[in-house]
Amino acid sequence: QLMLVSIENPIDTTIDVIANRLLSNSNNEKNMILINDYFFKEQKLFVLKYPDQTAMMADIYNRKEWILNELRNNDINRIRDYSFRSGMNYEVIEKIDSLFSIKVDIQKDYEIIKFNEDEKYAWIGRTYPYRWILIYEDDINNYNSPQNTWAAFNEKFDKILNIDIIPYETQFEQIIIDEEEVNKLYGIFGTKIDSKNPTGGPFIAYIFRSKQSSRALITVGFVNFPGGNKVFHIKELEYIIETIKIDERNMSYD
Repeated sequence: QLMLVSIENPIDTTIDVIANRLLSNSNNEKNMILINDYFFKEQKLFVLKYPDQTAMMADIYNRKEWILNELRNNDINRIRDYSFRSGMNYEVIEKIDSLFSIKVDIQKDYEIIKFNEDEKYAWIGRTYPYRWILIYEDDINNYNSPQNTWAAFNEKFDKILNIDIIPYETQFEQIIIDEEEVNKLYGIFGTKIDSKNPTGGPFIAYIFRSKQSSRALITVGFVNFPGGNKVFHIKELEYIIETIKIDERNMSYD
């Protein structure tokens, strides 16, 4: 993505000429325009022109959410087109739906690693770069604070995945998914200290509250890619998890 900024004072003979040319082709009289696919597909070019730095800072502050949403939506489209180019694994999708009454997009190369109907959890994953997704139900009261959440994660991850965790954040990030508020946390995981193949990586966790009970749906995505860039794979997991749609009418919460 590109952002071209022109400020009248001080003068920049190169940037100002380019910005004036781009803005002259627009009917938009605002100080900021967005051009899609200018140099190549799925690129966003923001063109900004202001009389001074103070005006620029004020306008960017006011438009911050719009700018971030444009960039976020562009990332989502890029991840969806690339990651799901081979289609979806409907067998895994239906299996997860049968246990949790949720709809979620799962890539074709994901497989079920562990599935427990009595304890209500599913662990799915795919090959290198390794990505796992853990989905389970629990009492929402175990997740009413970041401190309690880390303790609950430590117990669940140790029992199901046999891994340790390092808390990364002390506060929830609150996001909106399907018009519902969801708590989100980032962390780091690692294999046990006596593991024959010590490894680890980042994880992201989402806490979906039930409207009808004290239960919650917990969904966690893990990346294990030693020495590699993990940012895209974390974003890929975020995309998958944020496609979750919960059908409360069919839930079997106790």
